[in-house]
Amino acid sequence: MSRKQRRSWQEKLMNDNDLPKVVKITGKMSKKWGTGTVVIPAPREVVFLVLGHNANQGDW
Repeated sequence: MSRKQRRSWQEKLMNDNDLPKVVKITGKMSKKWGTGTVVIPAPREVVFLVLGHNANQGDW
């Protein structure tokens, strides 16, 4: 039986998983966020905004 090798958090950060995407606000979300839509950013975009450089540079 083979086990999957665990991915590091840097590898997980580089996986965009169809992000960014725009989602309609529905159900329980509307209490906190109101009505309309919300954008879910890709993780590497958040890193760029927080650190001010490309996430691929590896200068964490």
